[in-house]
Amino acid sequence: MNAKLYFESEKLVLQFGGQTIDIPLSVANLQARFTPYPPSEMAWEEAIMQVEDLISPYRDVLKDDRVIELYHAEPLQILADENRQISTEIFETAFAVLAGYRPTRDLPKLAHHATSAAFVLVMREWMHHLGFEAAAIAD
Repeated sequence: MNAKLYFESEKLVLQFGGQTIDIPLSVANLQARFTPYPPSEMAWEEAIMQVEDLISPYRDVLKDDRVIELYHAEPLQILADENRQISTEIFETAFAVLAGYRPTRDLPKLAHHATSAAFVLVMREWMHHLGFEAAAIAD
């Protein structure tokens, strides 16, 4: 069974192995950091550090999971393939486009606003630091 990640208004909720854990990471807080859009380099760096600090404790307990199921992650649906999955590579590309490191043409369907940036950042860091191969849009 895959681990599940719920994007709630003021926190993330992680479910795995019969456990439910609240992660005090607010997408709304990240959106505020990224407004006005586009965010500054400093805003990106501070947000990255915050996300890394809050998700790093789960690296060891999730080491056997390869796919994370995402709930309430509507802004990410545009990145999903026909099987409703998003690869680590797509999250990396989306982050690079939103942060201005790659041209928009590399991912033209991606919306450029604070909401997209917040969701993409959380998942880019999740995939990168916790070793997942893909995320599946579950709802």
